Parts: sequence; C-alpha cells; structure tokens
Amino acid sequence: MHDMNKKREKRIPPSHSMLKKVVLLAMLCIILIFLYKYYFQKTGYLFIDSAPTGAKVQIDGKTNSSNTPCLVGPLKAGKHAIKLELHGYDVWQAVIKTPGKDTLWLTPELLVKAGTYSILHIASTPGEASIFIDENRQETVTPATLNNLIPGSHKIQLRKNGFFPIDTLIYVQPGEQNIEFFLQRAKGKLVINSTPANAQIRLNGELLSTKTPYIFNDIGAGIHQVEISSNGFKSVHRTVNVSADETLSLDVNLHRASEKSNLGEILITAAIVTDNDRERATFPALIIDGEVKGQAPCTLQLAAGEYTIEANLTGFEPKQKTVEIHAGQTINYKFEFRKEPQ
Repeated sequence: MHDMNKKREKRIPPSHSMLKKVVLLAMLCIILIFLYKYYFQKTGYLFIDSAPTGAKVQIDGKTNSSNTPCLVGPLKAGKHAIKLELHGYDVWQAVIKTPGKDTLWLTPELLVKAGTYSILHIASTPGEASIFIDENRQETVTPATLNNLIPGSHKIQLRKNGFFPIDTLIYVQPGEQNIEFFLQRAKGKLVINSTPANAQIRLNGELLSTKTPYIFNDIGAGIHQVEISSNGFKSVHRTVNVSADETLSLDVNLHRASEKSNLGEILITAAIVTDNDRERATFPALIIDGEVKGQAPCTLQLAAGEYTIEANLTGFEPKQKTVEIHAGQTINYKFEFRKEPQ
C-alpha cells in the first residue's frame, strides 16, 4: 500500500505536461521565423536624401511618413517604384532595385519647373548693408526684397563699413524665402601725423576737436575719408582703408598755400534789435582770434581755416561766433544785440 502511494505522488498532472509542450512549440516557431527572415527572406533599406530636401516620398504608391532625408525599410529585396514630389520642382520618379541585407543610398537632384522664380527677403542687423548676389552688387541695401531669382544655389555677400563681411552660399527655394544676417563689428587703429603738427582733422566729413598727432584706437574697419587742414596751408584729403585688428599710419606733409589761392572772405554786419523787433545798424568792435580787426560792418579776407570772432558793443554782452573760412568762398554773418527788459 505504501509503494502505491509513492507512485501516485510521482505522477505529473496532464495539464502541466501540455503547457510545457505549448511553450516549446512557441519557442520553436519564433526561431524558425527568425531563421526564415534572416536566411531566406532577404530585406534591405533605402536612404533617400534629395537636393533640395523636404520632398514627399512614395514607395510603390504608398506615401512614406517622413520627407527627405529619410530611411525607408525594411523593404523586400527587389524592384520598387520611387516617387519624389516638392512644390516648384518637377516630379522625380525611378524604379530602384533594393539589395538584401544592405542599405542603398539614393541622392536625386530635383529640377526646378520651367518659369518658376524665387522672391528673397534679405535683412541684416544692423541694416543698410550692401548686397551682392553672385558677385553682382544690387541697387538696394538691407532690408531688401529681391525678385525674380532663379531657384538654386546663390552666393550671398554683405558689406558694411566697420563690420566683418559676410560671404555665404545659400539654396534659394521656389516661392518666397526670408533670410537674416547678424553683422559683427570690426575695429582697427588709425594713427594720424602731420608736418607741421597741431592740424585740424575731419573724419568722414565731421570736424573733430582733437588735432594732430592723434591715434584712433577703436575706429571701425573699412573705408574712411580723412581731411587734414591748418591755417596758411593747403588742405590734404586722403581715403584710408582700415583693416580689422590692424594699425594703419597716415603721415601727411602740409604745404603752404599761395596768398591768393588760400584766401576766403567773410562779410560781417551787426544790428541792435528793438522791443518791436526792428533792427538798427550798429558798429561793434571786432576781435578775431584775440586780434582787433576793426569795426562792423566790414569784409575781411582770411586764410582758409577756423576762426573765433568776437563782437563788442558798449552796453551789451559780447557776442562770439566760430566760423570756418574756405578758400575762394565768401560767407556772411550778422551779430544781433538785444537789450534784456528792465
């Protein structure tokens, strides 16, 4: 009896045995499917990178979820119909044979539809930069809209005095496109010396308070107009091109001007303005650069240069005026004296 109980304990229930068989069969099926796909059913991949990118992809009539550039697959080894579509470009179609267990790279170049043009909106910070398209200077400066550009690659150049130039190649798409550039300021050093020294400096038309010799430590890189002048000498004009992070020296020798060629004239008048704004001629004493030159009204001939004129009239505050005399020119100036109300 005891032996029979032991035999019953060792007996495996039928349900457990069946479960083991099902698990083993499932594992065998998975292995067979893997071996079939890897050794018998050949598949591959297709990488499509069009120029320009962004084209819609169709494989055997089915639209791919991603536009170019994209990886498509796995695909069965063999022939597949490929179709690429992008607005403004001709449809690209081909039949491609996909290899098994490998990736085929496809890099088609899309052709622009005939009669298609681009509009390019180009801006820069700061603005007013000169624009060059394919080495051709445009009539406008940034910001600008350039019409009737042929889609494709174009060389874009921006130039602005005092800033690093921009040279880049961009692909202009059909239709409208916006592009903005940020210019970086460039600086250099300009050293100006003159013989004799203590000459006046005009930089880009602006008269400076400093005189030669002078060093511009942080002058904008690019082209500048420099004028050096001194009373009794001929003015010297120079065009200089300052390079970024470099020092440019400008040495100027001033030559004395002949008396006639270097003279200009100033006509000085004066008047007392009454309470009812009527004017009455008067005759104040004139002092030019500290030297008495007579009374107004008068016409004085002076060498080209800058002068400080003072008019003194008894009972009134002195009047001062700084004027610039140019060779061969006559200027007019009137001093007005007005009494303050009592």
